[in-house]
Amino acid sequence: MNVSNDKTLGWEDYPEPKIRAVRGTLVVEVSIPRPIRHLFGSGNGKTNNRRLTTGTTDPAIAQRKMWTLAHEIYKQFDQAQIDVQQRQNDQTDAFALDTISTLAASLNYNRGNLPELNTKTPFSDLKKLKDALDYYRGIFHDQAPPAEISLAALKVVKDAINNGTDPVEAKKKAMAIYGDLGPFTAKQSALLEVVAEFRTIS
Repeated sequence: MNVSNDKTLGWEDYPEPKIRAVRGTLVVEVSIPRPIRHLFGSGNGKTNNRRLTTGTTDPAIAQRKMWTLAHEIYKQFDQAQIDVQQRQNDQTDAFALDTISTLAASLNYNRGNLPELNTKTPFSDLKKLKDALDYYRGIFHDQAPPAEISLAALKVVKDAINNGTDPVEAKKKAMAIYGDLGPFTAKQSALLEVVAEFRTIS
């Protein structure tokens, strides 16, 4: 399971805790659910559980502490999923910003005077850029390539977004799928398709 694509696990999905003796101390152990096991240890999926010590050898005391410590482990499972999703979101955002900038530059938008794509840029400048790219996208759509070409290019984009494919390489592969279409070069055609894909997943 890819956490970014499938259901994020919640506490109702986590195994119940167990108390075990480890090196003379009682610990609370929770098995790591298989779908998120790769998020722990070295990332090879071989780390099977998380443990927290009760700090005691008394079974009664350990039993009283069990669920408090189990909840701490559950929070670790939650955070691991949040962290990986954030990394993927950051990578997707960086990919999108780079693609938009590359497309705008290739179209010589505003004679090459491109606005910076950040929160410091006035909204009106960003909207002008968006409107211009939407206009070009409309022209591109009216002269759409055969479905099999678009689907092949979009698969490259989706693979890059979902699997962490290198953005530069992904765009090169997408560009190679297109020939020169209408008023757009292969590079521009691929970038327009990529930008359209970002719109569908935002």
